[in-house]
Amino acid sequence: TSPTAKVRQYCYVGDDRWLMPDAGNLAAVLFKLKRDEDGKAYRRIVGTIRQIAPYFDDFDLEPTGPAGKDITLNWRERGSDQLFGPHQISDGTLRAMALVTLLLQPVDDLPNVIVIDEPELGLHPFAKNILASLMKKASHHCQIIVATQSAGLLDGFEPEDIVVVERAESGSVFERQNAEKLKDWLEEYTLRELWEKNVLGGGPA
Repeated sequence: TSPTAKVRQYCYVGDDRWLMPDAGNLAAVLFKLKRDEDGKAYRRIVGTIRQIAPYFDDFDLEPTGPAGKDITLNWRERGSDQLFGPHQISDGTLRAMALVTLLLQPVDDLPNVIVIDEPELGLHPFAKNILASLMKKASHHCQIIVATQSAGLLDGFEPEDIVVVERAESGSVFERQNAEKLKDWLEEYTLRELWEKNVLGGGPA
């Protein structure tokens, strides 16, 4: 999401088969979803982004350039006629737009495996709750692996969803959490609080 990131630049409008790892073709993918027969996925994406960024109204996606082959992630603010470009979106909101699009795309378009590293970066705590819900729903259709150090993200999941990684002399040790083992703790504390108290492990190495 740096000023020179591909997601903030023009991309080829036909590059819409799947969302690239750097979201460099986000505008093209959204344009395709908007033109789909029912546009249902696009409307869900826009509605969810509005929950995260209430000032956001909609994307303004129109091909430009020679032969209309370029497209950029233009958008509009609620209650304003001004057109904004991708350079006028905060890093956190831009990340949220990409993640929401990734997780709310049509089920048939989802990849078999999604790997997300620290999705919480730059997100408001409320947005983390929405993101956790989206990941849980998408996980019914594909495998999702998330690496995070965000305590706030944990409360959106069950103990069995969480694998804590500890560093040992021989390498990394992975331990899946167990609701039964944590039963007494969970009567008084949330998963977030247990993480912060280092009960789950995975503390500073």
